[in-house]
Amino acid sequence: MRRTLVLLAVLCVILVLEPASRALASDHGPKGDSLHSMDLGADAFRSGETVIVDRAGIDDLFVSGDTVDSRAALDGSAFAAGRNVAISGPVAGNAYAAGRRVHSRAAIDGSGYFSGQTVDVSGAVGADLFAAGYDVSVTAAVAGDAYLMGSEIGVGTVLGDLRAMGRTLRLMGPLGGTALLRADTVEINTTITGDTWISANTLNFGPGAQINGALTLYEETPGTLDVPQSVIDPARITRLVATAQHPDMPHDAPDRGWHVVKDTLVAGLWTAVTIAIIAVLRPTTLTAMAQRVTGRALASFGAGFIVQSALLGAVVVSAATLIGLLISPVVVVVAVGAAYLGFVVAVYGGVLMLARLLGREEPMAFWAKALLGGLGGMMVSLLGMVPLFGWLLMVVLSLTGVGAIALHLRDSRQKRIV
Repeated sequence: MRRTLVLLAVLCVILVLEPASRALASDHGPKGDSLHSMDLGADAFRSGETVIVDRAGIDDLFVSGDTVDSRAALDGSAFAAGRNVAISGPVAGNAYAAGRRVHSRAAIDGSGYFSGQTVDVSGAVGADLFAAGYDVSVTAAVAGDAYLMGSEIGVGTVLGDLRAMGRTLRLMGPLGGTALLRADTVEINTTITGDTWISANTLNFGPGAQINGALTLYEETPGTLDVPQSVIDPARITRLVATAQHPDMPHDAPDRGWHVVKDTLVAGLWTAVTIAIIAVLRPTTLTAMAQRVTGRALASFGAGFIVQSALLGAVVVSAATLIGLLISPVVVVVAVGAAYLGFVVAVYGGVLMLARLLGREEPMAFWAKALLGGLGGMMVSLLGMVPLFGWLLMVVLSLTGVGAIALHLRDSRQKRIV
């Protein structure tokens, strides 16, 4: 682990010494507009006032500027931010974009995550879509579920479920799953295959409107909203009173129990794999750091707070310089990696303490350590689902683990010096 941190530090030094601007002929801006670029393997980092990226062979793209246009065919994911952001080239992974105007024109094989004053999705989305803004327009097909929030929302084809909330909501394309709609005005001119829940003051149906599942309406006075029999059989309509509070509408996921089980297993698996790797490479180091978590918890938490504050503060400070725009993503990666490793170390320390309270000693085999850590990861994952407390627990564990790592590295260095 110590070698990894040293390598990351060396990488940061190399980036500082590298020229800040290394513009490529195929990634450009208007004449006279400086483009700052850096490549780490197949990943590309671009920033400038106006940035147009159309070079082939890019895996993940990180781009920011006043005007950004990603025209390249990406093998990975796109991360874009600016005042005017466009995703004009196909994306094999996910697309993340934020700005005043966000336009996704090309096909995205993964999921789309967009936010802005105006969000226009005219390229197909292969998985789920998450979009928020004042004016949200989805005219292309979404293969998965769609989660939309805004003032003016227009929706085309969604093959999965739809969750939408806004002032005016228009459904113009077929919906293959269920629909949970909350708006002042809801207009439907398409077929909804699954069950539908609607909370609205005004409900309009076009000639192509049809609801094949059950319909639940939330009204201030039941019976106010008119639903033509051509849209749905009145026997399949349930009318409930909408109170001043949010109506008791169903959860987004009817299979919530399965999601809890899945998230718990995934958390345990990741924790187990990480601990197994550390246990194989540095078994004594893992034990020493875990003991610091329980033996010097307060000191570890304080040290972790200082370390993470320094890393995140470095992002803000370095962003004030041109070279900082290139270094900031690396610092963010280091901070996120440290937070994850700290969380794993803290979880292992906590579950090891519980094992000793039960009269058990720390196992010697790496697979046994991994199993113990995996059980701890699953327990913490379940606790993390508790509102507010879960979030605080995750933060405290991560900071305590980061501090334990930092203190261990410091003490090891002092011993070598002596």
